[in-house]
Amino acid sequence: MPIHNMNFEGGVFFAKQVGYVDDVDARMWMNALKKYASANNTPIVALVDMREVDRLCPTVLRVFNSLQGMDNVMGVALIASEQMNSRNAQVMSKLSAISGLRVFSTLDEGRSFARMRLNPTVGGYTTATAYSFAFAMG
Repeated sequence: MPIHNMNFEGGVFFAKQVGYVDDVDARMWMNALKKYASANNTPIVALVDMREVDRLCPTVLRVFNSLQGMDNVMGVALIASEQMNSRNAQVMSKLSAISGLRVFSTLDEGRSFARMRLNPTVGGYTTATAYSFAFAMG
């Protein structure tokens, strides 16, 4: 099975995929994401490590397009190797055009994206800090 690891912690739904990712695998991942999204009222971000993926079935585009209906999913970061991007250039190009979905080459870049989406800044402060400051100022 291409999905070797899925977990949810600190608002981040992490999955590691390897080998060939087909429509069934993508739907299984999406169902798990939907489960976590519906069980949490707080924002979540999906982080998918695809550095060991060889091929993507073109129908995964349809699955990823269904992200649009999940209000508390603040974004999806796909981590893909240069080799995987070049082998699957057409699919990856279409994936990167999906709103809220970004493709990165390193796990650190994906984690930074997740942190930024979960804790966006307003005027240099996180929204939680800005809200607390506004509340304190009356």
